[in-house]
Amino acid sequence: MKQRGLVIRTEGPVATVRIRRSTACEGCHRHAEGCAACSLLGGDRQHTALVRNDIGALPGDTVEIEASDRLILSYAAVVFLFPILLALAFYLVGCRYFGPATLSAGLCACVGFGIAMLGAWLLSAFVARRDPPSHIVRICSAWENGEEYGEDESEGK
Repeated sequence: MKQRGLVIRTEGPVATVRIRRSTACEGCHRHAEGCAACSLLGGDRQHTALVRNDIGALPGDTVEIEASDRLILSYAAVVFLFPILLALAFYLVGCRYFGPATLSAGLCACVGFGIAMLGAWLLSAFVARRDPPSHIVRICSAWENGEEYGEDESEGK
């Protein structure tokens, strides 16, 4: 998966890049008031990410970053699929011990969901400490930067 971003700062072989969330938000019919998905993803159409800076990009450069599609899908499964599956498993265990469709079984499902979300958060913290999974593949030329970022993007330079 490739995306473009603006390098905000560099620290050795790692750069902080501001990335525009375009694929998830372009078709959103609620740009003015925001939608639930955008709110869950941070409420903003931009986010920052740590990426490997093997090519020496500098703050202010517009860059193209790349991450493995397989890795992105794995993270999505951990964040979206694993909590649902663990909640279902805890619900079934709760039904076995407390009876079907009881409040206790529902609470078991909530506990399973919470444990899965805690696990996803811990995994995210662990991955952030390691070598960033994304890397800069190229610095975009000046003519490519035209519509990518607005005037307010220069504040982080």
